This record gives sequence, C-alpha cells and structure tokens, in this order.
Amino acid sequence: MNKLTHKKVFVGECASGAKKYIDVYTVSSDIQGEQYYIQANLHGPEIAGIPVVFALIAYLKRNLLKGAVTLVPSANPWGLDTKVGDKLIGHSDFSQEKPHDWNRIFPKIEPNDCDFLAHIKEDTNNLVLTKEKLLAYTLLNLAIKADVIIDIHSVVNSIKHVYYYPHEIINVINFDVPVYIELGYSFSGTFDEAVLYPYLSNNAYLTKEVYVLELSEEVAYEANKVVADTATILNYLYRKGVIEESQCKLVMKSETFTIQEKKALYAPSSGIFLPTVKIGDSVIKGQLMGTMLRQTSSIKVNSPYNGIVKNITVNRTLELGQFMLGVLTKD
Repeated sequence: MNKLTHKKVFVGECASGAKKYIDVYTVSSDIQGEQYYIQANLHGPEIAGIPVVFALIAYLKRNLLKGAVTLVPSANPWGLDTKVGDKLIGHSDFSQEKPHDWNRIFPKIEPNDCDFLAHIKEDTNNLVLTKEKLLAYTLLNLAIKADVIIDIHSVVNSIKHVYYYPHEIINVINFDVPVYIELGYSFSGTFDEAVLYPYLSNNAYLTKEVYVLELSEEVAYEANKVVADTATILNYLYRKGVIEESQCKLVMKSETFTIQEKKALYAPSSGIFLPTVKIGDSVIKGQLMGTMLRQTSSIKVNSPYNGIVKNITVNRTLELGQFMLGVLTKD
C-alpha cells in the first residue's frame, strides 16, 4: 500500500509578517527503490508544471511500484506571487537592489558541506540569511540525496525539450520529447548544477540523474496539455520500472543537441515580426523564416542554419537586436 505524506516547509516571511511556505508531498512504496525528486515553478511565471506535479501525485499514489517520489508543485512562492497587474513577472527577485534570476541563486557546495539545515542556522546567527539563501538551501536539502531529480520549467512558444548531462544519455530518451539538449559540467548557480556539483569530484555523479524538463507553454496553459505533459514524466518513470504502465507509448521521433548547438536569432531591424515558420519545423539554410515589417519597407528573415525551430518570441513588435527566434542546429 502506497503512502502519501504532505508537509509545509517555511521559506520566508513578508514585511507584514505573512509567512511563505512550500508544499512538499512524498509518495512512498513498501518496496525499496530509487529516490526521486520532482519540482516545478522555480520561476514564478512558469506555471505549467504546477498542475503536472499535482497530476503526478494523484497517479503515483495509486500506481507507484517501488521507491519514493518527493514532489514540490511550486518551489518558489515568492516568484509565483510577484505580479504587475495581471502579469506574472517573478523570473527574478525584484526585492533585491539588483534583481537576481531565481535560478541563479544556488551555491556551489563541496561534498563534505551538504548539511543545508546547518547552513540556514549559521547564516541566521550571523545575520546573513537572505530569503534567496533560505529558499536555495531548503530546496537543495530536499533534493540532494535523491537518485533522480527532475526540475520542471516552461517556455512560451517553444518546443518541449529536456536538458541533460553527458552521463545521462542512455536514460534521458525515456522522456519521449522531440528534443534533448546536452549540458556541460559547468556552474552558473542553477538548481540542477547545484545538486550535481557535490558529486562531481569523486565520480559519484555517474549514478545520479539530474534533468531540466522544459514544457512548451507558460501562462497560457490548457487542461489537455496537462495530460500530455504528465505522460512525458510517466514515460520516464515507466521505463525506469517505477510504475507499471504509462499513459502513452514511446513513439516520438527525437533529436539530440549540445547546448552549443542552440542558436538565437535577433531582429535585423526594428519593426513588426511576422514569422512564417512554426515551432518544431525543420528549416534549411537560406529558408524564409519570417518578415520584419517597417514603416516604408520590409526585410526578409532567412535562416542562417539547417536545423529545427526551437522557440519563437511572443513579442511581435521588436527593436533592433531583440530576440526573434531560436534554432537548434548541427551546422
């Protein structure tokens, strides 16, 4: 019989005294197995993963075969609550003098220094504990001992893809997404880097899997997408033997790229951008990808690469040099 537990973990306090918590759910089986950690919504506007995690909780409670899965539907209540009017803008912590991207707040921790609760206590005593540090230490404390970690993000107008590390090439294809992008073992303060870093020095990372799943929607998210995106993770769990069956089969054609093969194209002039390609389209070098309309003229935007359209800006009124679209290419 599977067991579901739920706890609230303190991650800060507003000036008014209102406290912030994250909800942590754990589904565990009587049969021992790997430990999984799945979180979503580290960036406030990226809400697509929240209903997916709740759907996973409901499914795993009935169908988990072995091991345990810890799930956090919204890893960052600060970001989720940051709005201007009806717009979610919590990609960064705007309470700081210099706003920080919420996925660049994580410290580089050495293997013998992973007692994150001790870090919280020490920084509190020394009056240097910020809400960013508290959130970072709390999430790392939840995830650091897991065998498999999945950090769910989302991108507006983008193809669904998974970032992975080179040693995970065999298992990453179990997600059944169109595109996989290989990362290097660098460090820039992201959550996935921070949970992997302590294991790099002694090759323990070879038995650890850390993935960043980028869903293809953000604020505009529909119920039928929840089913499809939940199935993406269930496919992986099914192939790992954690659940008995998956909601869909692995039939999707996919391609693998490195992070260096992800290219951004920028507006060649100011104007209104009218794309002629769609996300996921294959393009060849020289192919028309869109047009920049100006007051008295227009400029054709042709692809400089052979590849796949990864994402397209939702902003159609662009200034010179603003991001226009992304291409994944082997050129």
